[in-house]
Amino acid sequence: MLKSLAVLFSVLAVSLAALAIYPLEPKPEKFKDDIGCYIKETDEVIPFGSSKPSQKQCMQYRCSESQVTLETISAGTQLDAKWPKCCFPTCWPRYELGQDESHAHIKPEPVAVGEATIEVVQEYVYLGQTIRLGRSNFDKEAARRIQLGWAAFGKLRHIFSSAIPQSLKTKVFNQCVLPVMTYGAETWTLTVGLVHRFKVAQRAMERAMLGVSLMDRIRNEVIRQRTKVTDIAVKICKLKWQWAGHICRRTDNRWGRRVLEWRPRTGKRSVGRPPARWTDDLRRVAGSGWMRKAEDRVLWRSLGEAYVQQWMIIG
Repeated sequence: MLKSLAVLFSVLAVSLAALAIYPLEPKPEKFKDDIGCYIKETDEVIPFGSSKPSQKQCMQYRCSESQVTLETISAGTQLDAKWPKCCFPTCWPRYELGQDESHAHIKPEPVAVGEATIEVVQEYVYLGQTIRLGRSNFDKEAARRIQLGWAAFGKLRHIFSSAIPQSLKTKVFNQCVLPVMTYGAETWTLTVGLVHRFKVAQRAMERAMLGVSLMDRIRNEVIRQRTKVTDIAVKICKLKWQWAGHICRRTDNRWGRRVLEWRPRTGKRSVGRPPARWTDDLRRVAGSGWMRKAEDRVLWRSLGEAYVQQWMIIG
């Protein structure tokens, strides 16, 4: 008994000595609740926070070369007409339709900064993308991208309907129309319905280039062989896959990487099937350790081929 106690005390003494020489490193707080706002160095800012005070504290405005904060605004700085809109997490269609009675009492309030009142909106076009909080956040942006794609196609209709070689029409489409439709695709949460909508719009444009209609009953494969344009699903997937790898290889602790690792500590999921996440299709191909695999460029490039293939089969 005494011998075992002596051994135990000796082990404890060695452990304490080791801790004195090599102290334990604090565990990094991977899931912090400090993602309350995102300040972008542009003329417009969309602030958000977990509470009304934090939303006010996050609001900043870029005026000329300096950042105008709440203190300088209260000191007499005049607000510009480009003051940003404000989107609250409670401005969701579910709440408006009364489908979630537990949050029916939550009403967005106007935010006043100094003598100015910031308009509270449900959606807002920021840096070329429609920002809308809620489950239908990408539906509005997808419809807007398709609409802008048709607008770009219409401006070049004199080229697509002319008698020039199809190879030149294809080059114009890939360089002028496709980038408009896929702008910001790196941030999209891809679903079967979303990709299908873009493919349907692209096929309609291809038929317009060839001067055929649905009544001609020409198969999509035949039309693609004639036009030889880049498939929009392939374009979207490549953009997202490359951006995901770029974000995971960053080591400067920017917001892109921090948002991927952030987990909220409060709140709970609503009843029903959870909405699709931005990382769901990435995990299906690269597994749960996709962020670690993305650091290897060669491995990530090879996995990208399988990632593109899973979306090409969508009709």
